[in-house]
Parts: sequence; C-alpha cells; structure tokens
Amino acid sequence: MVIRFSVSNFLSFNQETHFSMSASQEALHPEHVVKGKSRHDVDVLRTAVIYGANASGKSNLVKAIDLAKLMITSPVNIGKGLPFMPFRLDRKNAKNTTRFEFDIRIDDVIYNYGFEYDKNRIHKEWLNLILKTTEKSVFSRTTSAKGLVRVVFNTQLTAIPAKEKELFELLEIATRPEQLLLRKLSENNLNFFKKIYDWFDDQLVILFPETRFDFLEVQLKKNTNFKAQFSHFLHAFDTGISRIELAEISIDQIQDIPSPVLNEILQDLEARSFASMRSPSGIRYVFESTKGQTRIFKLKTVHAANDGSEIHFELTDESDGTQRIMDFIPMLMSLMKGSVFIVDELDRSLHPKLVSQFWAYIHEQKEFMNGQLIATSHDITQLSTEHFRRDEIWLTEKTEFGETRLFSISDFKLRHDKDIRKEYMAGRLGGVPFLSSRIKTNLN
Repeated sequence: MVIRFSVSNFLSFNQETHFSMSASQEALHPEHVVKGKSRHDVDVLRTAVIYGANASGKSNLVKAIDLAKLMITSPVNIGKGLPFMPFRLDRKNAKNTTRFEFDIRIDDVIYNYGFEYDKNRIHKEWLNLILKTTEKSVFSRTTSAKGLVRVVFNTQLTAIPAKEKELFELLEIATRPEQLLLRKLSENNLNFFKKIYDWFDDQLVILFPETRFDFLEVQLKKNTNFKAQFSHFLHAFDTGISRIELAEISIDQIQDIPSPVLNEILQDLEARSFASMRSPSGIRYVFESTKGQTRIFKLKTVHAANDGSEIHFELTDESDGTQRIMDFIPMLMSLMKGSVFIVDELDRSLHPKLVSQFWAYIHEQKEFMNGQLIATSHDITQLSTEHFRRDEIWLTEKTEFGETRLFSISDFKLRHDKDIRKEYMAGRLGGVPFLSSRIKTNLN
C-alpha cells in the first residue's frame, strides 16, 4: 500500500508536495482503514479521492506517480536522456533536480524509497527501512557530475548471504549514471530488493481516461474463473449484460482490420500461437493457432430478451460508460489481491449513481481490504462524509504563481455537521474554478 508520496519540481509542482494515505484518528468509516499489524506498522487508508478545478494539477499528480514507476521499471535508453519536466514558471528550476519519494508497505514492513534526477543523471537514490521511532538506511547512492556512481550498502540490515555481498561492489561499478540502482539489484535476483521492485512493477497500476485493459480477451479465453467473475461484476453494476462471450467467426467476417495488418497478425501466430487486437472501430478480436489451425473470436456481450432468449451485441453497441466499467472490472479483481490503483478521472462517462455504487461496493466488500484505490474526480455528488472520511478527500488548486497546492479536507477545522459539498462549492475550501473578471465583463 502507498502510505505517502511526495514530488517536487515536476510540471505544476514546484515546492515539495506530500500526499499522505496514513489514517488520522477519525472515528468516521473505520471500515475504510487497514489496521497496522505490528508495532512498526501504521494504519493506512484504503481509498482517497482528489478534487480540483481543471488545470489545477490533479492529473499532474497521477502523471508524477506514473513517471516515477516507469523510470523504476523500464530499461534505460542509453544516450537519450532522462524524462526531465521541471516546473517551468520559475526559471531557476531548470538547474534543480526533480524529486520523487514513496513510503510503501509490503508484507507489514514499511520502506522509504526515492530518487532525485535531472535530464542527464540520477543525482541521488535511497532506500530506507522505517521503524516505529527511527529510519535505517538500506542503501544510499550518489552520482557525481562526472558520472561516478557511489553506493553505501547496509549489508547487515539486508541479511544478504556472504557469497552475494561481493555483488554489491560489482553492481556499483555496473550501474550507469542515468540508471536506477533498485532495478539493477532486482535484475540480479537479490530477493530483498526484488520484492520492492516487484511492488512497483506488478502491484502499482496507473490508469488514465484512455487506458484500456488490453489483456481482457486473453483472460476471457484462457481463464474460466476470470470469465465468471467478469460476468458477475457486469451484472452487479446493472449494465443489462448477462455475460460476456467470445464468439467464433470466420476471417471473411472481419471488415474493420486492413488486410496488411490482418496478414501480419496471422503470420505472427506461427511463433506466438495466440494474439488479441482492438480494431480501429473498437471491436476486440482473439486469434488462436492450434496444431496449424487458426481460429478467430470476436468479443460480444449477451443480453436477455423479453422472451428469455439471449441476444448478442457488438461491444461497440454498448455505452461509453459500460465500456469504461469493463475496463475497471480487472481492476476490481486486482484490488482483491492487494494491488494499488491510481485512476485519473474515475467518473469519466459514468453516471453519478453508478460512481456512488462503485465506491460503496469497494468500501463494503471485505475482499478489497488489502487493495488501495486513489482517484481524481469532478463528480461532486460523491463529496460527502457519507461516502468518504475527511482525510480521504483531497483538493488541488493553483497559486497566483501557477504552482499546484495539494491539501486534505481534514486540514480544515470544520464542524462534523458541516455540509462539505456546500462548503466546497462556496469556495471556502479552495479547489474550485472561478471565471476571471475579464470573462465576466464580456459575458455581461
């Protein structure tokens, strides 16, 4: 789980900005909290929602987490430079580093990991173990202006076998100035570091409005349990869909994939035996090759007719909201396994009542207890202590200098009977858009 994330000198974030998921001592909605299990552990919130005006920095926070993950888990493009995007409204920031930092919980142990970089190199990188009253350094890495990497390891803390300790010196030499050490340690099967790298690679998932679950067809074809769960969720969210099916078709029935592309897919089947594709018109296909025989399937939804019979629909016949839910269902399954999801504009194309159902479902079902969902939203109908704790509601707003401020509703000393939605819309909490005086004058 994410306990805390901080960012500085990235897009609209200038000064260091913190986003904390640790639970405050608030009696409201105790079921939203995952209790710490050891004396070194902390209570962590299961959900958070971020509001703010357009261009206030909500999406930039998601982009910051996404970029940090990509830098940790993606191979280095040697000679291409690092993705350095500093705050541009303060010219001196071009010479300053961007800083990302995470406090995360893995198997009831809390780790602090972060790094600072510019377009040329990783200036600093660190990994700490957080205990109840102190932090202990696991490693600390620096890179000089000449590209010399220096690492200080705490070999006692990592409990690395003696025969593996000599690897540290080799990895120090082998790590490039623009490469993160955590990935290098994981690639060399040092289990202490691999579980932390794997958390970023497998458990942390970022979804943007245009994100689609590209492996849906594969899972539906190969995993009968996944298919049953998927159909269950579609029915639970009142989409009108009884179930989802892969209907076999002939190659002549494919009209929306250009012939050169289709031929390339069929040729690749000789090596891969299985492929999936979303056509330009939005139809999703599966190609399967078994013992030299090619079979093609099209993803369809099944609805119940008035007489009890079944009617098959094209996926493109379903509403944008239903298709958005279909991309969220794999997320629900992963939340049940303890994954962390960061979703930009969760409410895009969804009716407010359905969004309310969605949050309530996650909060009420114990199966999601170890997962975590953090989302940005414009849907103020959810902005209520009926749905969230105050420390789960965050706001972004721009300062007069174009910087993003991020703060929690719990920072305000509001009476518990206050209508948060009303206070927000009145502008007393910040985070709402205002028309400039020039626009108001022109409108009048």
